[in-house]
Amino acid sequence: LGLYFSNRELIPEKLEFSFLPMWSFNRKSLRGIGDVTYKIWPLKGIFREITISNQFKSFGYDHYTAPESNPDIKDLDFAYSRLSSGLEFVFRKKDIRKKFRNSILLRNILIKKDSQTFEPVNGIYVQKPNSLNTQFFQVRYAFSNLRVVDPFSLDLDLQQGSKHLKISSTFNYRFSYKMPKKGIDFRLFFGAFAVNNTTTENYNFRMSGWNGKDDYLFDAIFQIGRAHV
Repeated sequence: LGLYFSNRELIPEKLEFSFLPMWSFNRKSLRGIGDVTYKIWPLKGIFREITISNQFKSFGYDHYTAPESNPDIKDLDFAYSRLSSGLEFVFRKKDIRKKFRNSILLRNILIKKDSQTFEPVNGIYVQKPNSLNTQFFQVRYAFSNLRVVDPFSLDLDLQQGSKHLKISSTFNYRFSYKMPKKGIDFRLFFGAFAVNNTTTENYNFRMSGWNGKDDYLFDAIFQIGRAHV
């Protein structure tokens, strides 16, 4: 059960917000998502728009079912809380009729998620709930040309965690047919680790992208392979 508050309309405002608090009856806890953005439109300079954003969300992401053979181990619901702060610069176009967009995004992500460990005590493994705190910093350059015929886009991404630094690039191109909105999509991806000293978390690149339980940044909310609310 949730309630949605927002001042977002068709015409962008300098200050925009949206809040969606929800009550989980299964887990008897408060979950939800909220964000606040502030836009600046400089009259001169290389940037035509600057956006300051903050987003907070908290949802369940996993469930542990205890084995029936050990009554001392309990079922646990795991949740996460995430705060993402961003600063985006959109470059000014010399010709406003052009369909392209050129931007740089700086983003800092703080995540706290529930976890558990099993530690030996007098020859017996004891369940101990705990939490993990992680932080990521991201720089992304994005260029897109949304022209009607043969649109394309290019992303360059740098991501840093406490024990890893990864670089990636994605190029998308559509070869348009003569029929409206029809064509063949072409995608080229490159990714590499500059530093990778992680042992407990898996930040590897994946052919399918980061979906479900592999979405370690928790960018998505509800996905297959991850518990809901």
